[in-house]
Amino acid sequence: MQGNLIKELPLEIWKIRRLSILNLTSNLIDSFCRPNVDDPIFHFDTVNTQNRLSKPVITDGSNPTGDVVDVPIPNNFPPISHTLTHLYISNNRLSDDFYLSLYYMCSLQVLHVAFNDISDITPWVVSLPTPVPITAWFLRLRELQLSGNTISSLPAEIEKMRSLTWLFLNGNKLSTVP
Repeated sequence: MQGNLIKELPLEIWKIRRLSILNLTSNLIDSFCRPNVDDPIFHFDTVNTQNRLSKPVITDGSNPTGDVVDVPIPNNFPPISHTLTHLYISNNRLSDDFYLSLYYMCSLQVLHVAFNDISDITPWVVSLPTPVPITAWFLRLRELQLSGNTISSLPAEIEKMRSLTWLFLNGNKLSTVP
């Protein structure tokens, strides 16, 4: 769906069960809809044990020792939460509140959100939306592309992204890093 004139995604995007890569680059998207986790379509009979977060670190302060633990993806998360590993949504019009949708994308390994209208990623790693999900969305994230936004500082909490191996920040307004 790259290079179209898409302005918004339908809520049904969250019901897709087998999508692993979604490329929405170069559209006109200004927000990413959030799922209604109370919708019965999002409920499963058992915990999805095949898609457990492999060796994540609990980052909400409840695990002060930093021990590695095994955390399942919540049962009431939408189907796409269990399969989407790559999201390319660069060159759109997303703003700082995009992180609210990220909390339901806990299988993401690659996220490209370059050239949007993002100025602050602090809430991405510091605050939790209400209701608070069981896991942090970024526990599997290996690559984060944030180039070409208007980010002027990085929160010290970015170190919570323990699986991150690639972080692209060129073309922002950074003067220091934590």
